[in-house]
Order: sequence, then structure tokens, then C-alpha cells
Amino acid sequence: LIATTSDDDVRFDLIEILRDEYGNGNREFIHARLLERFLGRLGISKSDVEAAATIPEVETFTREVARVWSGGNPVKAFGVHFALEMLATRLHESFAKGMEAYPFLSPSDREYFEYHRKAEQEHADYSERGLLRYAETPEGQRELESGVTEGINLLTHLYDGLKAYIWPQAA
Repeated sequence: LIATTSDDDVRFDLIEILRDEYGNGNREFIHARLLERFLGRLGISKSDVEAAATIPEVETFTREVARVWSGGNPVKAFGVHFALEMLATRLHESFAKGMEAYPFLSPSDREYFEYHRKAEQEHADYSERGLLRYAETPEGQRELESGVTEGINLLTHLYDGLKAYIWPQAA
């Protein structure tokens, strides 16, 4: 998305979000490593994750987000990004709260979730600035709306797939 964004102010905020995802200069706090630490506490290794089959909805989500972000209209692509960031704010707040219920998880084990409880709100705030910038024109508003709708649809499909995988009897 950063590569296809032509507005330097919007790109700046996207880079800030990416920098945060990569530990703000500290390799130990790269978010994937924080998540690996959590999974390790549950007895799930990096090789376990790599060997696990990817459910189709995750593959679809990944493929479609990459498609939209890399080759489509950059304002619509930003709308998808905005939807994902806004929904991630609530999701990570819920995850962090849920992890508090497990006393065997230390603060270090839960760091990914605790960090995202705060960081996702900051990411949403950065994203809101881009949304307001692009929404200054009717065409921008239409493209944003289309992107937000697509982002919501992508996440709905992803969540439905995760729910069916976790609770197959509920599907």
C-alpha cells in the first residue's frame, strides 16, 4: 500500500504504522516476534505454524488484500486499509481483555495483545487522517466507501472461516 500511495502525507502515516509493526527500531519488538513468544508459551513453535495448513478464508483474505493494495485504485485501497485498522482496534481490545483471564500467561506472554490494545487505536488515528484527506472530493468519498465496504466484506469472510474452523459445530 505504501508503494502505491501517491499522497506523501498519507504515505508518511502508513510508514509510521509499518515502523510500529516492526518494533520502532527494536528487532525484539517486531510484532511477529511478540506473537511467536505468545505461541511458544502455548507450546506452538514457529515450525508448527509453518507446517500448519492455511484455511481457505485466510488464503483468500491475504490474496485479496494484496491484490487491492498493490494494483488497484490507491484511494479505494486506502479504504480497505482504513476498514481493517478500525476493526482491528476493537478486535485487539477484546483479545487483550480475553488474555487477562488466563493466569498462566505472564505479562511477557501477553505483550503482543497488550501492545496492540494501544497501538491499534494509534493506527486507526493515523488512518483517520488519511481518510479525511481523501474524503475532500466526491470521487475520493466514493472510492473510500467502496474500499471500506470491500474491507468489511473481506473481514466478514475471514471471520466466518475462522469461526467455522474453531467451532465447526456452529457452522
